[in-house]
Amino acid sequence: MSISQEASQPHIALFPSAGIGHLMPFLRLTTMLLSHDCKIPFPTIIRFEATSRSSHLIHPLLASLTPPLSAIFADLVVANGVGKAAVDLGVRNYIVSTTSLKFLSLMAYLPILTTSDAAKLANGAHKIEITGMTPFPISSIPPPFFSADHGFTATLLSNVKALPYCNGIIMNTFESFEPESLSAIKNKRALSNLPTILPIGLLETYELNINQARYLPWLNDQPAESVVLLSFGSRTAMSKDQIRELRDGLERSGHQFLWVLKTKKVDKDENEEDLEEILGSLFLERTKDRCMVLKEWVNQQDVLGHSAIGGFVSHCGWNSVMEAARNGVPVLAWPQHGD
Repeated sequence: MSISQEASQPHIALFPSAGIGHLMPFLRLTTMLLSHDCKIPFPTIIRFEATSRSSHLIHPLLASLTPPLSAIFADLVVANGVGKAAVDLGVRNYIVSTTSLKFLSLMAYLPILTTSDAAKLANGAHKIEITGMTPFPISSIPPPFFSADHGFTATLLSNVKALPYCNGIIMNTFESFEPESLSAIKNKRALSNLPTILPIGLLETYELNINQARYLPWLNDQPAESVVLLSFGSRTAMSKDQIRELRDGLERSGHQFLWVLKTKKVDKDENEEDLEEILGSLFLERTKDRCMVLKEWVNQQDVLGHSAIGGFVSHCGWNSVMEAARNGVPVLAWPQHGD
């Protein structure tokens, strides 16, 4: 590449947050940017609780890059620290939200929810009303959002205040999936202080070099749209009671299923208990001809794209929702932890 070509090539720094639910969309975004001939230095992963301690290091890191940056794409949960560096460097700054636009709207409303709306909630309000949008039932709001002092809420509050000052918000969504929210914000009927929303979904998948030997041959042997996939994300560990109820229901259903079973929270060892201990040897024996149960990470995007999959029981994390939408797989939703 010549010097003139390199100078005209967009140079974009990515700042994802730690956590597989945040890293996956950033990997897909990186793939898309590289396919459009963008230059991307190695992504810098920041834990959101560390941004206040490390924000002073971001500016010298970015200022040292050659050629100079064209833009910064940063996860919402590190928006505040990265945004200050973008202003100092005089480069465009885009926030990447890894949630739905509806949930982003709720996060953007947090400064009001935790102050002027707090009295309404204390007096027994049953819904959160954001002008221009369908109300949010109280039952759908993550409990930490009701306390400004909660660590998660406090982190979001410090970062959503940076949203009006960025150049745009990149969303893994699309017009026909969230028409009401996109229209309300685009036409300034709701949250008029937000910058331009840039829906770029559905993000392209990317190839992962992992061993699929355990489940891909099994899926290949199943009839089209005959298998139900059960997977509840990287952070959701099912309780023993929940596992037993699911086990009994799946057996009674008579359907074929692929169950990605997680009993430990993210980053914990999943190999301490074997499947017989968790589900019982009799269950595994009775269902062995029509099921596969795995205690390991699987390439969910490829599983959902397989012709044998006919349904998906999901916690409805946004990555899972978009992967199901991309492949046209019906979802039975069991939201967890604010999903």
